[in-house]
Amino acid sequence: MTNEHPHDLSKVLHDLVDRDFLESDGTGRGKYYFLPGCHPVAEDALSGGSAEPAVEAELSDKLSDKTGELSNRDELEAIAEPVSSTQRSSREHVKTAIIELCSVAELSATQLSGLLNRKEATVRQYIEELCKTGALLSKYPLKTHPRQKYKAS
Repeated sequence: MTNEHPHDLSKVLHDLVDRDFLESDGTGRGKYYFLPGCHPVAEDALSGGSAEPAVEAELSDKLSDKTGELSNRDELEAIAEPVSSTQRSSREHVKTAIIELCSVAELSATQLSGLLNRKEATVRQYIEELCKTGALLSKYPLKTHPRQKYKAS
C-alpha cells in the first residue's frame, strides 16, 4: 500500500489526532483511527444513536469475559465436555467443538478457552484457522479488537 516506514506513519497519524483531524481508540497494535464523531465500534454496537448502550455492552462483555458468566452456560459446557474433560483431543474434535459452541452463542477466545479447558493461545490458533476457512466469523474486522467475539457461519 505504501513504502513509508510504520513508525513514520504512526507519527503522522498521531499528529493528525493532536490537530483534531482524526480520533483514535485502542492501544499498541490494536490502535485504530477514525474521523471525529464517526467511531466505528459505536456504530456497530448502537441501534438508537446514544453512547450509553455501547458503554453498557462493553462493561457486560468485560464482566462476561472475566467471570465466565454466560446465560446458557450449562448448554455450552455440555457441548465442550468431550474436549474439556481430556488433556488430548484430536484437532478435528476441538475444531468441531469450537464451531458448535459458536453456533449457540457469540464467544470470545477467553470464553472458549475456559469452556474447552485449553490455553487461550492454543484456542486462538484454532480460531484463526477456522476464520480462514470461513467456518467462523469475527464480530469485528480487527482481530485484536478488545471485544472480539466469534460466531459460526
